[in-house]
Amino acid sequence: MWAQYALAQVTEWTMKVPLVAKAQVRMLAEGVTDAAPPAASVPDDLRACEPAS
Repeated sequence: MWAQYALAQVTEWTMKVPLVAKAQVRMLAEGVTDAAPPAASVPDDLRACEPAS
């Protein structure tokens, strides 16, 4: 695990878009591997009446 943290730190220091972020390593260490379930759709009374332009 320490090697992944070190890689993340180095890539965040040296790259504009890091290869691995420390937050990603932390999530994997905590066991967060599944996506959250999809959210319910917005109720009809809260939907926009006119499309945004």
